[in-house]
Parts: sequence; C-alpha cells; structure tokens
Amino acid sequence: MHLHKITEIPSSTLSALHTARLRTVSNVLSLPPDTLLQLTSLSPSSIQTLLSTLYSATAARAIPLSSLLPLPSPLRTGSSAFDDVLDGGLRPRAITQLAGQPATGKTHSALAIAAHALRGGAVVWLDSSSTHAIFSRISTILAALTVDPIERDLLLSRLIVLPASTVSTALACLRALRKDLVTQHSVLGERSLSQDGPQKHLATVLARLKLVVFDSVANVLAPVLGLRDGPWSGHVALNQCATELRWISSRTDAAVLVTNRVVRDGERLKPALGNTWTALVDVSIRLEVLSTRDAQASLSGDAQMKTFCRATVSSKKALPGQCQFQLCEDGIKDV
Repeated sequence: MHLHKITEIPSSTLSALHTARLRTVSNVLSLPPDTLLQLTSLSPSSIQTLLSTLYSATAARAIPLSSLLPLPSPLRTGSSAFDDVLDGGLRPRAITQLAGQPATGKTHSALAIAAHALRGGAVVWLDSSSTHAIFSRISTILAALTVDPIERDLLLSRLIVLPASTVSTALACLRALRKDLVTQHSVLGERSLSQDGPQKHLATVLARLKLVVFDSVANVLAPVLGLRDGPWSGHVALNQCATELRWISSRTDAAVLVTNRVVRDGERLKPALGNTWTALVDVSIRLEVLSTRDAQASLSGDAQMKTFCRATVSSKKALPGQCQFQLCEDGIKDV
C-alpha cells in the first residue's frame, strides 16, 4: 500500500519519507524506529505518530491470507477439559494470552503446553527472566510423558530459549527469527544440524516450528508503556511486538502463547498493558488458583504439590467458557 493513500499522514511527513525513498507502508514498518530516525529528518514524536497511524490504518484494511488456508490441528495442553474449552487446544496462527495474578501457574502452564508441543515439532521460548531454568523444568515434565531418556533428549533438542528482558532484545530476537525463517527455506540443506554449534540448528528447528512462547510480555512492555518520547514509545512497542509474533505465527502455522499479568479495574481484574494490547490478542485465558494441596499427605503417597486452577477463556470467534484442571510438577492434568 502506498503511503499517499493514507490521508492521516501529514504532507511534511510524506515529503520526508519520499526523500528517504520510503514510499510504501511495508517500507516503513519493516524498519526499526531508530533506523527511521537516521533515514529521515523526522523527530522521535513524529516517528511515533507515523507508526501508530500506519498500524491503525493497515489493521483496518488487512485481510490475512492465512485465514484462507486449511488450519492445522490445535496444540494439546494435557488436560481434556482445558482442550475442550479452547475448542481443541491452542489455535495455530493465533495469539493466545495467559493472564493471571502472581503465583497462579502462568509460566508452569506454558511449560506444560510447550512440553506437549515438542512431541510434534519445535518450540521457541522468549524468556524475560532466567533462561537456565526452562530446559530443566521442561525436562521434568517430559520425564513424565516419556520414560525413554534418549527420546527426551531428542525432544529437548527442539527447544530454543532466547533471552528477552527488554523491548530491544525481544524485538531483536523476533526479527532474527523472521530473518532466519525467510532464509531457511532456501539454505536449509546448507545449515549444520549441530546442537553444540552457535546457531543451534535454528533453521532446521524452525522448519518444524509449532509454538512460540513469550514469558512474560508484561515484564518487557510495561516499563515502556508510559513513554512518549524517543523511538521506544509504549504504543509503538506493543504493535511491533504483536506484528512480529503474528508474522512468525502465520508464516509457520505455529501457535503463539504469551503470559501477562492482571491489574485491578474497579471491582474486576483485567490483563495488563491496556486495551491496545488486548485488542491484538485472539484468545485470552485468565487463570485463578482454587486450592493448593501437598499430595504427599494423601493416601496415594504421590509426593508432589498439586495446584487446582480455573481457566476462564474468552475469544473473538467463540463464546466464553470455563474449566478446571490441576497443575503438577509433571504438567497439566484433568481434575
């Protein structure tokens, strides 16, 4: 789409973009804000206004081509009740949000879903905290799903964990994934399948990508949400993260799962990051803890903690629903 067709863009901004040889919406949105600052004579506030205008305009006109293709099977969670309320599981080519108060099992639920996804393909995990615990926690869940250590090691080799503690590092990871996703179709045979190599066979893994997890999107975006000056304004950062996640999801038929906090809005709780982010999400799941029990004291002798949760699911394409399940060290199970 040519920029001159968007009437909301001021003529001075159009002139600056034309001088920089940026004439289409894709030309502008494919560049980071700091690059736009270097190429044009526009101020940071003008760049922010421009990007917000383009995101709003393209979202109103866009018809995703992925909606015309057959939809792959949903990703199972490990709980049939949870799968049922999600209409079969996590939807491919969709962004699903898992929100809740602290210690409601958001990360552990995402880990359990990732462990199941590894049995069918690869998982990319963007971690805003510590990247070292992800492998060991998923390994524990996989140990309950398979008794074969060789198979467990094979499944773990499909897991890529990327540190994403700031907006800049998160977007750098997402853009690197996009770049490798484009090139791997043509150079896949030339890439080494070496688990110890610096690339960690990224191209080969991405060829079978099933799930992208962003834990936690609030940790990354909340610090910049109130910023209005400079390239990393809150609104632009929100849209750029969502755009990259949706591009990767639609290109690979993968499901995208993001964890988020909740904030109080009067008498009710709602996902953090505001209505702008909520509008970008296809399916929203709110987790609540009903009870926690030490199973070692039970007659079964099962020495592990069990957390009983309730999930409330809302979607743009289905009626709201609720279910209950239990979180254990070895994943998600039916009550």
